[in-house]
Amino acid sequence: MKPSMLPVVGNLAVLAAGLAVLFGLPALGETYLVINSTIFAAFAILALSLALVWGYAGILCFGQAAFFGLGGYTYAVAAINMGDTTIPAVLAVLLPALFAALLGYFMFWGRISDVYLGVITLTVSLIFFRFINQTAGEQWNIGDAPLGGFNGIPATPILNWPGRPDEQLAPEDIFSLTVGLLLIAYFCCKALLATSFGRVIVAIRENETRAELLGYDTRVYKLAVFVIGGGLAGLSGLLFANSVFVSPTMFSLPVSGQIIIWVIIGGLGTLIGPVIGCILMQFLTNYLGTLSQVKGFGWVDPNLVLGVLLRIQRLQPLADAGDAPPVHFRPWMNVAVSLGWIGNAVAFLGLVAGYVALSAFVGMQVIWAVMVAATAWLAMRFVDDLVCTVLASRGAAGRRINTRFGIEPRLVDRAAVLLSVALRAVVALAALIALAMPWGAGGTDLVDRSMQLLRGITIGELVLSPRNIVRALLVFAGASLLLHLFRRWLERRLLPTTRMDEGMRASVATLVGYAGMVLAIAMALAAIGVGLERIAWIASALSVGIGFGLQAIVQNFISGLILLAERPVKVGDWVVVGDAEGDIRRINVRATEIQTGDRTTVLVPNSELITKAVRNRTYANAEGLVKIQLPMPLSTDPDRVRDLLLEVFREHPAILETPAPSVAIDNITNDRIVFSASGYVPSPRQASATRSALLFEILRRLRAQEMPPG
Repeated sequence: MKPSMLPVVGNLAVLAAGLAVLFGLPALGETYLVINSTIFAAFAILALSLALVWGYAGILCFGQAAFFGLGGYTYAVAAINMGDTTIPAVLAVLLPALFAALLGYFMFWGRISDVYLGVITLTVSLIFFRFINQTAGEQWNIGDAPLGGFNGIPATPILNWPGRPDEQLAPEDIFSLTVGLLLIAYFCCKALLATSFGRVIVAIRENETRAELLGYDTRVYKLAVFVIGGGLAGLSGLLFANSVFVSPTMFSLPVSGQIIIWVIIGGLGTLIGPVIGCILMQFLTNYLGTLSQVKGFGWVDPNLVLGVLLRIQRLQPLADAGDAPPVHFRPWMNVAVSLGWIGNAVAFLGLVAGYVALSAFVGMQVIWAVMVAATAWLAMRFVDDLVCTVLASRGAAGRRINTRFGIEPRLVDRAAVLLSVALRAVVALAALIALAMPWGAGGTDLVDRSMQLLRGITIGELVLSPRNIVRALLVFAGASLLLHLFRRWLERRLLPTTRMDEGMRASVATLVGYAGMVLAIAMALAAIGVGLERIAWIASALSVGIGFGLQAIVQNFISGLILLAERPVKVGDWVVVGDAEGDIRRINVRATEIQTGDRTTVLVPNSELITKAVRNRTYANAEGLVKIQLPMPLSTDPDRVRDLLLEVFREHPAILETPAPSVAIDNITNDRIVFSASGYVPSPRQASATRSALLFEILRRLRAQEMPPG
């Protein structure tokens, strides 16, 4: 047989086996067998959904139980309220698919990795489980349908023929419908995987980065597969609800774990394998008895979760080329898994020692801790993404704030980050309350303790409370704002009207800034309750620290103040300090910035400008000297050379008239006369360029008058 014929033969074999079961099993006439087989077929659709999502797309999902239970509850509630089950059957598929779309959007667009995605989806299932368990009572009725709490909805209406509410399907009809839908779902998935869409999702499973580099938006493809899997799981829940009854166990941890086990046993990258694995496991479960019904097996659930997590770590695929980094847990996940195994070991040892209640308690605490931690992490990610997306400078609200109020984008981003931190702290507090509740500490106690912290901590006569701290921050912010406005008015309006040069104005503005900052800090300390006498104690404590290790910093600070006050150098001066030569651009608290001729910046400690020799080319006089020495033959007429040099100097626009340019004979040797010409320019920075221009002009005129230099 040709290899290309094997898939066709396999599909024909599956179709033949399915039709044989579809038409042959109801002929046996045993209702119990028909109902059990219907449940097996419904579970097989559930296994098929995860085989597509995880086996082919590489999306590890513990949330198939959530979609499974959501489909069952949607059908039951809608059928009780509507009577006719046609529309409820459609809703049972659509609502889980829509919920999968919403959940998948946040996960895939949030770039959540596979292991964390598994934890998040498991948490969603357990949240549904906990919530539905607490819905006993009439206040939880949806129309005429009671949710029933842990008892579920036992009176679930059976499917009827479309448009005929009084004609319900018999168990044999429901079996035929379930097996038929299983075959349709299987061959539809096979057809989907044979298309370019199927090849893309397999490529994403193998190496997502490579698929993105090829131009595919992997988030869209993963979301589409996730939605299809959610719809198939909802269909499975609908069919299951027509064979048993709807209850919170549909969302439970054993169901989530069983679905993973079905796919692991059947194999990843195949559709028929998980279906066979599901039917085989369900047959063995019915034959041997459910483990959760055996006394003392309360440790099975956490063991199942941790075991599957480690199995997941081994099954995550690597790229064929081997250029993908090895898949591993992050450190906090390693710690969480280690703590989980410790709790699991304690539960197992308690079971062996006969402490069944302890074993069950520890097992449930492990599950609860995993659920709360994963929920808190997901909520923090959601809050951070929401705030930073909406309020960041690139978000809609952030752009509006920037446009209307003129706030810089970086300040808008900073405000968004701070708001995100505050909201995540609230989520963390809620998670701590939830973690402490099973240990007897109610939420009221923790809230009271938190409120006590908010009222403040008393240290002597000083009360540190959030109110005082916020007030001090507001005072400091207000004082800093007023200082900034005053300094800007000083620099732009007042100082330019005085006779001060640029360097002096910069010194005055800097000194005002230092004084204003000290005043703002003092006002903030006074607002928090720190008086002048306490500030003196703080200064004394700082002096001790200064005596031990802050001498250099304080020395540079004091030197900076001396530079600003005495002004041996100022902003704009051209100085030479050691090997550094350039213009002073800024005098800071600790160091002075000097920009050299090659546009690099040298930071010189302020103390060196006070204690070491500094050459200031512009200290007393800002003028620069241009000096040229010109050797000429001994036979040259010195008067003609002098007149030529003076003429060139006087004609250049950069040469000052006062002091006037001068020409002198610097030296006379055996064969030449050395002339020395000098003139002044407004700034030493112009001396080099002016000297070069003068030399070009002098050489041109000497050649024009046939007087070559010697």
